[in-house]
Amino acid sequence: DDACADGTQNNSTENFLLLWLCWASSYSKQMIALILLVQNMFLVTAGFQHASQQLLRPNSFRYVRRQINAIRFRQHASRYFATLYSNDTPDLDVKKTYETAKALVTKVASTKTWKRLGPVFQLATAPTTNVHNGTRHKSCVDVGCDHGLLALALASSGHFEKVFGTDVSPSALNDGALSNYDHLRSTLPRGVFSKLSDVEFQVRDGIIDCEAGNADVVCLCGMGVNTMEQILFPKDPRGDVEYTGTDFDVLRRLDTKRLVVQPTNSRPRNLIQLYDLLHSMGWSVLEERIAYVSSRWYITTSFVPSEQQRNNDEWISSAKIMPGVLIEDSIENDDDRNASGAVYRRYIEHHKDWIERDSQASPLLDKNDARWLSFQNSRHDLCQ
Repeated sequence: DDACADGTQNNSTENFLLLWLCWASSYSKQMIALILLVQNMFLVTAGFQHASQQLLRPNSFRYVRRQINAIRFRQHASRYFATLYSNDTPDLDVKKTYETAKALVTKVASTKTWKRLGPVFQLATAPTTNVHNGTRHKSCVDVGCDHGLLALALASSGHFEKVFGTDVSPSALNDGALSNYDHLRSTLPRGVFSKLSDVEFQVRDGIIDCEAGNADVVCLCGMGVNTMEQILFPKDPRGDVEYTGTDFDVLRRLDTKRLVVQPTNSRPRNLIQLYDLLHSMGWSVLEERIAYVSSRWYITTSFVPSEQQRNNDEWISSAKIMPGVLIEDSIENDDDRNASGAVYRRYIEHHKDWIERDSQASPLLDKNDARWLSFQNSRHDLCQ
């Protein structure tokens, strides 16, 4: 019966063999035991056949791997989240919240994903004492969230009352962010998921339609500099006469207090283009981070309104620095600072060689590349 229930049929030869054994044994104890052994062997064989058929189905190995990862994640999440939410009011310790977010992301995606998103998380959740009267930012928007892992990590930190993940593509949200959200909801230990900050995923084109107060912190990553500029300072966003021919400062309208960017194109001229634009619109560099992932450099920068930074004794105007200069200065931990410094020095050497090769191939060197190269050469001369 069990074999039939598993989708297999009893073989007539097997039935004949069982009947013959019963007749020959005269129901002796020894032969009854033999009969039961043979029958169990048939059932086990049928079970293995059924199991092998299931394992040979498409995506079955992927399913098993997901189940194993889910068990491991549940074990890690129990430890990290139980520690973070041990009290009614979470202790927003920087190291603790970082490890919590790392555990969440790396159990859904790869460690490479966190290596890239980790700096964005750090700068978005960094303390605000020096730049905004010590008050905590209440809301955060991850623009172009795609898989939604950054938004989920930011929500897990407990730093924000509301986190929004937006993307212009409905399919990206359904297959990425919402899928990961449902996976975490079913994977996290009971009671933990409900204690996370509220996160909401929306189909939006940039931040033009966001409401004031819902974007204290704005994060942009996974896109190029030109796309970032179009999102932050769109021209003719709705074709209204009021905005025609002028830049519309969305960040000012939303009363954004911190902007965190991580362009995919980290060549110096692209970063200088973005820095110059933000400086001209009244934004100043606060901190920088660098990561080298899959043969690509990612420089992450946080900006704040210049009027906030001018009250800080350590304020440096964006017009006076080049991208990457603050990487080593803005990291407190010695080991992290040394590691980031080594990565940044490799970044400098790589791009100096790249720009010099371009200058040999064409006499018309991009003006921003020329500015950066001149700055690095003069800096090297001072260190000699």
